[in-house]
Amino acid sequence: MTARSFDVVIAGGGLAGSSLGGVLARCGLGVLVVEKESGFRDRIRGELSFPWGHSEALRAGLGEPLQQLGVVPLPEMGFYEKGRRVDGLAWGSISIDGLPAIGFSHPRLQEVLLSWAESQGATVLRPAKVVGVGDGQGATVSVRSGGTLSDYRARLVVGADGKTSGVRRWLQAETVTDPEHHRFGGLLLSGGSLG
Repeated sequence: MTARSFDVVIAGGGLAGSSLGGVLARCGLGVLVVEKESGFRDRIRGELSFPWGHSEALRAGLGEPLQQLGVVPLPEMGFYEKGRRVDGLAWGSISIDGLPAIGFSHPRLQEVLLSWAESQGATVLRPAKVVGVGDGQGATVSVRSGGTLSDYRARLVVGADGKTSGVRRWLQAETVTDPEHHRFGGLLLSGGSLG
C-alpha cells in the first residue's frame, strides 16, 4: 500500500501546530496535523498574549478563531511586590499597533484553533501520535492511531509537540531551559459582581 502524501505533516495540534496547519492549508498546501490528546487538558501555562503577539496573530489571519473564542482584552499589566501593587503598564503607551494584550483559556483556544485548521482544509488525526520519522526521498512519518500504524509521506515535517517533544528525541537534540525568573498569577471571575 502506498503511503498517503502531504506537503506538510505537523506533529502536535496545540496553539502553534494548529495555527500553522490552518494558515498553510488556507494557502493551498496539503497539511496533516497529528494530535495525541483526544481533548486538551487545562495545565498551568501562559494564558496571555502580549500586544505584539496579538498583532502577529491577527497578521497571520487568526482573527476569526480569536473572535470565536472571545478573548479578553487586557489594556494594562499591574506589577506587585510583597502583595501590593507598585506599578502598572498601559499597553497603549508601548504597543505599536495600539492593541492590548489578550487573555484566554489555553485549552479552549487549542480546541478552537484545531477546529479552525480543519475548516481551512487541514486533515486532523486525533487522538493519534507520531511515533517515528524516516528520511530518504521525502520524509516518511509513522503515526499510531487506535492501535493502527500508518505511514504518511511529507515534503516537510514540523515538530510542534511541546515540552516533552518526541521530535527532539528523534533528532537527538538537547533541551535547554532557562531558570524560572517570573511568576504570574490571576483570577477570572465570571457571572458575579464585585459590589
